[in-house]
Amino acid sequence: MTKYSTTPLPGINNQRRRSASWAALLFLLPALLSCSRDTQKSPYVARVGRAELTEADMKAAIDTVGEWRLQAQAYVNDWIITELLYQEALRRDLAESDEIWRQLESTKKRLVIAALLEKELFSDLDTLAITDEVLKAYLDSAANEFALPQDVMRISYTCFARRNAANTFRSSVLNGTPWPEAVLQAQEDSTLAPHLLQIVDRQFFTRGALYPEELWRLARSLGEEEISFVLRRQRRYYIIKHHGTRRRGEMPELDYVRDEIRDRILIEHRRIKYEALITALRSRQRIDLRITSLDTAVATTVVE
Repeated sequence: MTKYSTTPLPGINNQRRRSASWAALLFLLPALLSCSRDTQKSPYVARVGRAELTEADMKAAIDTVGEWRLQAQAYVNDWIITELLYQEALRRDLAESDEIWRQLESTKKRLVIAALLEKELFSDLDTLAITDEVLKAYLDSAANEFALPQDVMRISYTCFARRNAANTFRSSVLNGTPWPEAVLQAQEDSTLAPHLLQIVDRQFFTRGALYPEELWRLARSLGEEEISFVLRRQRRYYIIKHHGTRRRGEMPELDYVRDEIRDRILIEHRRIKYEALITALRSRQRIDLRITSLDTAVATTVVE
């Protein structure tokens, strides 16, 4: 059974986050600065020198889902301050300094590399088939890595505001109605639905994650697929169905670690593609390294 490597790829895990920050910086500055352009889109709402901020500029930059007036006021204030500072920097000829051009070139290089890696390493992730068989094989091959550090219980429960509503729901389940169907009926029943406060369906819980704590103790007392009595806590009435418990040190259910395993497989998939890309690029370029004490293999693993 093949065991997947889980060592993080140097530079790649942080690449998207870093490049996103640089992208945000580069694309925000033109909107804030407006760069003294003449525009016919709409009348300006603010002007500093010859630079103008139009309503169209603001609408393109502001998240209109929130409170428009508050966002607009804050945006205009920021724009004015930014424009004042920018024009003063231009007056002092700071925009043409070697340091500024070096930083711009470095930023451009990072963004272009990020675009390349996005295309080469991430473009096919949505279509990559990772079946349950693949996930289960990975779990079996790395069982020791996934041993549970504490007990994990899988339960369903409903919470009602009235005891009689909880009792009605429980009786329905005990009389043979499957739990999911009983939940659906309670949601559609005009006498039960107003009192149905919470529905939890086959979720995993550790002791510290299940509240109130009495729910854990009650669930632990149940056999697998057994239904509890009605538990009253803080004027709420709970009925629990226990689907099973995995003890500390045991292997978890696949559903409990599904996302983690999938992430590991995707990381390994990206690693393989990254190393293949670097190998191909090195084969097409002549690398002349004058510092003989350095290990040229480093160039295949470092992406900043």
